Amino acid sequence: MRADNVAAVVVPEPYGERQVLVACRYFAWELLVVRQAARELALDGRFHILAVLAGSAQINFGPGGAWSVEA
Repeated sequence: MRADNVAAVVVPEPYGERQVLVACRYFAWELLVVRQAARELALDGRFHILAVLAGSAQINFGPGGAWSVEA
């Protein structure tokens, strides 16, 4: 197996940008740079792990469910 360093793929989004840092056939590791409220992020029926690296976030889910997270 061979590993190469490549530049991150940056995808503009309405809320900021998404950077694909690492990807293989099993998973992708992305960095979301959120500059404004992101009303809905498409989860596409897949499992996601979210971590707040700087600042804070409020994650709303389902009827009445919410988490507030600070870095």
